[in-house]
Amino acid sequence: MFLETLLAAVVGINATELTLQTVRDQTQAVVSEYQVKGLRVQVAKIEVNNPSPLLTRSSPSVCTIMLNTNSTAKVVWGKFVDTKEPTEENALQAFSIAHEMGHCMLSKARKSEMDLPVLSAQLKSNAQGQSAEFSTLVGRKSNPGSEERYDETFSDLLGLHYVAKKHPEQFKLVLEKLKAVREEFASHDVSHLSTPFLSGQNLRSVDKFLSQLNGKPTEVSSFQAAIKTLEQI
Repeated sequence: MFLETLLAAVVGINATELTLQTVRDQTQAVVSEYQVKGLRVQVAKIEVNNPSPLLTRSSPSVCTIMLNTNSTAKVVWGKFVDTKEPTEENALQAFSIAHEMGHCMLSKARKSEMDLPVLSAQLKSNAQGQSAEFSTLVGRKSNPGSEERYDETFSDLLGLHYVAKKHPEQFKLVLEKLKAVREEFASHDVSHLSTPFLSGQNLRSVDKFLSQLNGKPTEVSSFQAAIKTLEQI
């Protein structure tokens, strides 16, 4: 499930409506980049009373990315994108579809008993002025109640991974919009609060996981630039 009510108070509804064809095109692009053996990806349209514009249903062999045409979901999508700039919209669409694919990848990985990325978070200590590790998420080995947060964090990182490779000029924009909505609504839904885990170290961990799935570690310069951006913000 992507973003849900996290976006309800973000100003601006200027985005082009998300269409089924756009979701299909973006999904095909993401699937072409992240070819997961034995996983069939399909797209469907639904209308449910859920504020999320994109939903995912997954099994070990089939991933279904669903466009929710509910009116509330359309408003939520517009508030997230909040732009009429085609290149920005394209990057935000790409991030969103890759995020949904992340849920499917984790579902398949768990069924296959793969080692999942260890995602560590760091905060600056007020006492020492230095970074200190305060939390670690490890997928199926995580503490009770943290698995949903792990899944959302991994999926956000996968979305950023894809943007870094395919839309590097928009990486900072996508990252800033993502962090803004996650932090704005943290008190309402901590499971979506990925911000403390959006680091270069964790992006590398996700990249390593992806190489296990498709045997293609990332070496492109835009990926290294994205890591630097994460380390600077």
